[in-house]
Amino acid sequence: MTLDLLDKLPVAIVGGGIGGLATALAFHQRGISCRVFESAPRLDPVGAGIWLPSNAMQVLDRLGLAEAVESAGVRLRRAELKTAAGRPLIQVDFDAIRHQFGWSTVSIDRFRLQAILAEALPEGILQLGKRFAGLRLRGDAFELEFADGDHILASAVVGADGLRSRVRQELFPQARLRFAGQTCYRGVANLAIDAIGRENWGRRRRFGFSPLADDRTYWFAPVTSAADIPLEDAAVVRHRFRDFGKLEQSILAATPGDQMLKSDLFDLRPLKRWNRGRIILLGDAAHASTPNLGQGGAQALEDAATLAHCLGEQRTDPASAFARYVRLRRPKAVSIVRRSRIIGRFAHLPGGLPQTLRDALIAATPRAFAQAQFRALARLSF
Repeated sequence: MTLDLLDKLPVAIVGGGIGGLATALAFHQRGISCRVFESAPRLDPVGAGIWLPSNAMQVLDRLGLAEAVESAGVRLRRAELKTAAGRPLIQVDFDAIRHQFGWSTVSIDRFRLQAILAEALPEGILQLGKRFAGLRLRGDAFELEFADGDHILASAVVGADGLRSRVRQELFPQARLRFAGQTCYRGVANLAIDAIGRENWGRRRRFGFSPLADDRTYWFAPVTSAADIPLEDAAVVRHRFRDFGKLEQSILAATPGDQMLKSDLFDLRPLKRWNRGRIILLGDAAHASTPNLGQGGAQALEDAATLAHCLGEQRTDPASAFARYVRLRRPKAVSIVRRSRIIGRFAHLPGGLPQTLRDALIAATPRAFAQAQFRALARLSF
């Protein structure tokens, strides 16, 4: 492929989530023409909250958006892990990580983050209502087909279309999602709390929460479960956590029942490859993990920054740039997939002796060790 084709035709980014939008912004910074194709007809305020750890905020800083994101969210001072009864197990000082890396963890509405990213793009880059249907090679270019019948030509393709990626299915039809054996309830409560991220572990259940802007609280509650169970009503969810603390009860009581969300937790069995030539996967399409390390959005942002860096340095050879991106990003991303899966199992041990031993082991872990693990996650891939 020549430089002329990359200059003549845009890179097609399939998926307008966090990873796809950030990739477009990073490409734009480097003068790489691109278009983002999102299947949703509009960017509605859907979803609950998201934690953006220091590595995510560092990428957003490079994009010139970190201050806007922090202003729209809440900067967390620390994270605390406790038992269901409220006994402290361990904590991580986010202020210390901020001192070293410049940014702390921010808790923010997912839709507000997506809106900040989308609004920073020049007009015409983001195209909504474009559901990807397939692609084929046409000469040196790729022809992408969409469900509305449109076709576009692109110099390269970035699959940023999430957990159930259609682009991944085109490249690697053998790829398999793995159910984690857990279902997660989420919501936003009309309740103000202090700037601390918390998670409480019980018997095959967890309850985590953090503040959002406008005196609200984002919460998440994974439970051991079969897949595809119906959404339980608010009273049943509250009953599941009746033995947790008063604050947890208050958060659930302050959440409108019709706004509770439910999703089964999956990850992606690690792929040996993320690309074929000038087609590359990014974010959950490449390395979906369970949310137990709070790194899903952060890893998509790291992908975006790294991919733009590699393509910017090797514009005349996108296939080599994409291969370099995989070499830089895959070790950390796969490690997070594996560690997140282990943590999920560890957190959902049955009651009795296994739970007692688990809690004792966590409480005996030196705080410096936990702090070092978060510092390692805060280091970017390049």
